Amino acid sequence: MDASEFVRGLGDTIVAASSAPGIGSRAIVRLSGPRAPEIVHRWYLPASTERTVRSLRRGVTRGQFVLGRSGTAIPVMVLVMRAPSSYTGEDQVEIHLPGHPRFVEMVQDLCERRGARPAAPGEFSLRALFHGKRDLARIEAVGALIQARDRDELRAAIDILEGRLSRGVARANEEIQSILQPLELGFDFSDQDIEIEIPDDAVPRLVALATTLRGLVADQGRWRPSRARPQILLVGPPNAGKSSLFNALTHDGSALVSPHAGTTRDVLEGTVDLEGFRAQATLLDTAGEGFLGGEADDLAHALRVRAAAKADLLLRVTDGRRMAEGASRSRRRGANEIEVFTHADLVPASARPESSSLWVSNTTKEGLAELRAALGEALRTMNRPGSIGDISRRHGSLLTQTAQAIERAARGLEDGLGAELIAADLHEALRILSGLTGAEPTQELLTRIMSTFCVGK
Repeated sequence: MDASEFVRGLGDTIVAASSAPGIGSRAIVRLSGPRAPEIVHRWYLPASTERTVRSLRRGVTRGQFVLGRSGTAIPVMVLVMRAPSSYTGEDQVEIHLPGHPRFVEMVQDLCERRGARPAAPGEFSLRALFHGKRDLARIEAVGALIQARDRDELRAAIDILEGRLSRGVARANEEIQSILQPLELGFDFSDQDIEIEIPDDAVPRLVALATTLRGLVADQGRWRPSRARPQILLVGPPNAGKSSLFNALTHDGSALVSPHAGTTRDVLEGTVDLEGFRAQATLLDTAGEGFLGGEADDLAHALRVRAAAKADLLLRVTDGRRMAEGASRSRRRGANEIEVFTHADLVPASARPESSSLWVSNTTKEGLAELRAALGEALRTMNRPGSIGDISRRHGSLLTQTAQAIERAARGLEDGLGAELIAADLHEALRILSGLTGAEPTQELLTRIMSTFCVGK
């Protein structure tokens, strides 16, 4: 869907499941658009004739949803929200029904038969943006909330959803407009020889505004949780060389190295700089796979499983000596895995399997630079668009650019530059801020939201 198609489709009534797929206690089918109440009314039998979907201005009604001509009915709760007091700013109806995929499919199909169109990914939120119910920063936070993988990411997304950033951006817009207004007025009457009067306090106000915006940039750093720094987890069998590689990559000797299996039990954490990747990454070392001999080993296994679930990238460490001896690989690598072979100093190049490309030696440092480059490239291409780390970096960049434009305007006023140049810098600041508010539904904006949102949000 491109920008013109989105605008043309605003008159449509759209429908989608907004709950998670699969079986659960409850599922939700959401409709938004001018015909939403009428479409649901066709198949809905309220428990009370006074609380039909058509008659409700806003509220909840309980009853049954008839699944087509068969006459089979399921118990439902229907929420009615009228424009403009809804998430999308349009007439909106939610059908809460028993959480079975077949019921969801049948309800959606019946709504589509009555004229609803299947919603595109993120289309409900895009309509909220278009109708001014949410700005872009909050819309992006909805997507980040969906993607959140731990408590820190949830808190960071909720912080933006609650509007702290949006309120700061709105105040900045108002302040820039108030300083720009007398300049624009002077331009409108330039043929009448009217002198443009710039407010006496314009410079300190602009300086204060730039300082406030840079404070919001600092807040972005606080909102950005530790998960904004990618996590790489070392995995592999005991004694493959994981802890030695951890020490070599982090320049840290905190990981104990021993020829005895099971030395590492806890999750060790260090920082690693990667070639081709602007940010640092967190490197994690855990117990070896398959070493389960008692309660402590079981606990170590549980820690490794939890760490693997959160990791952005798995670095699978294999003892190169075993591969050179002809040992077969025990498993296929996943999409988020890189495999590296250790003990390169003990295995001549002629004895290395042709299919294996990354070899390192923790003793001679052979291959470590190549491994850093491979990890950096993998993380760069595996970027998680729409995550809290991704959007907070984008927000911080836009706030910094806005502050710089405002500071240029303040310096121009102090240096006595013409009003046209000052106005140009202030207009540039407003243009950059629009990247946070989403004032114009550009194709780039639609693509970003639709590529990171699920259908039904």
